[in-house]
Amino acid sequence: MNTPLVSVIMSTLNTKEEYLKEAVNSILSQTYTNFEFIIIVDGGMDDEILLKFQDERIKIIKHDESIGLTKSLNEAIKECKGKYIARMDSDDIALKDRFRIQVAYMEKNPEIDMTATFYKEIGENEKTTIECFNKPKQIDAKLFYINMILHPSVMFKKEFLNTHHITYDENYIYSQDFELWTRIAKKGNIQIIPKILMKYRIHEAQISTGKFQKQSEIYCQILKRNLKELNLEEENIKYILMLNTRNNEVDIVALKEFIKKAIDKNSEIKRYDEKIFKKVLKVAFATILVKQKKIVTIDFLKYGIYLFFLFGKKIWYSLIGIL
Repeated sequence: MNTPLVSVIMSTLNTKEEYLKEAVNSILSQTYTNFEFIIIVDGGMDDEILLKFQDERIKIIKHDESIGLTKSLNEAIKECKGKYIARMDSDDIALKDRFRIQVAYMEKNPEIDMTATFYKEIGENEKTTIECFNKPKQIDAKLFYINMILHPSVMFKKEFLNTHHITYDENYIYSQDFELWTRIAKKGNIQIIPKILMKYRIHEAQISTGKFQKQSEIYCQILKRNLKELNLEEENIKYILMLNTRNNEVDIVALKEFIKKAIDKNSEIKRYDEKIFKKVLKVAFATILVKQKKIVTIDFLKYGIYLFFLFGKKIWYSLIGIL
């Protein structure tokens, strides 16, 4: 086999056979074919299912005992020969043109170091997820308070990771993707391609109650690190959680003061693009006002104008057939 342009990495552990077959077939059926498919079987018996696929592009690495997703992905990255590294999860589905579109975009735009895509949720929840802030500086700013990038939709430049010595941080057993994006966005450019190229499966087996609690704790650690970069106290995490809707109790007055403080701090430190950071936070605040049914207020008159940005983007996506 010739040297592949794309290396696909996936880790699996006791994935439901139906889901695993769908995931693998969605990769093998890609219209873009110049790739290798590195699959880490992180314990369990998934290799028995995978060995039934007769495709020379598949390389299986099996662990007798699980080492976890983060370490498995780093192990897979070391095996990659391609110019680009594409992520995939063992229970999701890649649309057939995913690689063709991502490769073409990254070849045409060499300044972009990582791409992600829009996606549809399938299974227990059926909805289309798009991201109106999908350009590099916008993504960097929005990662201040939320992870809006679908992990199995991403494609990296291998050279960028090597140049900056970037891998998944093995101290993070969960939310390793969010932690990684925050570092990539600081040193490079992330673009979300405005096309639905993934189906993201929602199902009960994804996460247990205990795992969810631990994942939330780690997620908050990353958010606290973001606060620290702006010299903001850790206790401000409660306002971040209000912004990303993980906290249903919203103190509008205090949240507005926090946003002003964050914007002022960023103006001093210049961690994020000032104009974009301000816009991103004000759009988030206006969205909260709508959810809290506070649209007949002075605050909404002041901040609601920022929602026209979202409405305009969504109308455009509707016109070009994304929604």
